[in-house]
Amino acid sequence: MKKVILHIGRHKSGTSSLQGFLHANRGVLRDMGILYPSTGRGKQVAHHRLAHFLERPQPESKDFEQLKAQLKQESEGFDTIIISSEAFQNCRNLNALRNFFSDYHLHVVVYFREILDYLQSAYAQRVQNTNESRGFEAYAEQTKLSYHAFYDRWEAIADTISVHYFHRSALKNQDIIDDFLAVSGLDISKDHNKFHQPEADSNPSIGGNLLYFKLLYNRLGYESDKRLYRRLSEIATTNTKRFANGFYIDDITASNIRKLYKDNNQFLINHCDMLIMRDFNLKPKCPEMTTLDEDLNTILQFMPEKSITLSELTDEKAK
Repeated sequence: MKKVILHIGRHKSGTSSLQGFLHANRGVLRDMGILYPSTGRGKQVAHHRLAHFLERPQPESKDFEQLKAQLKQESEGFDTIIISSEAFQNCRNLNALRNFFSDYHLHVVVYFREILDYLQSAYAQRVQNTNESRGFEAYAEQTKLSYHAFYDRWEAIADTISVHYFHRSALKNQDIIDDFLAVSGLDISKDHNKFHQPEADSNPSIGGNLLYFKLLYNRLGYESDKRLYRRLSEIATTNTKRFANGFYIDDITASNIRKLYKDNNQFLINHCDMLIMRDFNLKPKCPEMTTLDEDLNTILQFMPEKSITLSELTDEKAK
């Protein structure tokens, strides 16, 4: 039976780097007998279209059957198919998803982060991508995330499932690509001389005063859009130490959130035999008051098309 390796994230676990590699090397993989299909992907690097289609599928619909037939036709001659999108984790009707892949052995691959590490990264992503205006503690307390429940739902419909810890020290060669290729049972390495090598992460989590800028922007009622999302990512890459890769969380807050979600970290111990708890004391503060006005001015210079002014931001900050 043909095998579908379904990579479902989770969010902020190296998905952009991995998907960029798979997309850039889809021709090389094809020559190796491994298909990274265009079905449900189009010109995107990942299968987000397929994931969104399967969020609320109608198994009896014409579109469902046509897309299923399209994948079957494209996969002719291939025994291994890789499909990747972190958006699959939003699918509600997993029985319908199982139906879509009924002609295949379905092997689900999922990566989990330590719970506080995940929440701070997911929060930054949500602030950047939406109009989220809550502070981090409120967001973390109200998220109600259960790794156990998530795993149980996917295990029930998968033929096989593999759970992995996302932390650099836990990955093969400290690299998400090599790790994924290994855990998927593919006897290849990203250093294979035929592979195009991936670029540095183009989707860093925003942090510090860049995160604070977007919080103020959201609280002022401005609308978020894809262009702004990309612009914030560009700013983050210009000064990663100041504007990217997390934000300060004090020890008491960190301890309280980890206690609230202790079952999730126990899940990692049970399934991955490890737990690495990162220290957030050295991350940039949100806000970092000593450089706030300077940083806000710098950020505004990157987006001259926005009518927002420094005075608006500082007035909102003062509330």
